[in-house]
Amino acid sequence: MHAREPHPGGLAERAGLDRQAINRIGRGHQSPVLDTLISIADGLGVPLRDLV
Repeated sequence: MHAREPHPGGLAERAGLDRQAINRIGRGHQSPVLDTLISIADGLGVPLRDLV
């Protein structure tokens, strides 16, 4: 089962990150550091292990 992909703006707000950074990460143009991955996981409401 796959979770619905969130809107980058909403995820950015929930994760406390810049929307452009979320877009760059999502497109593979930028690799997130661990702190960013933790913030994204928190914003998505999933465990970090689900992202890596």
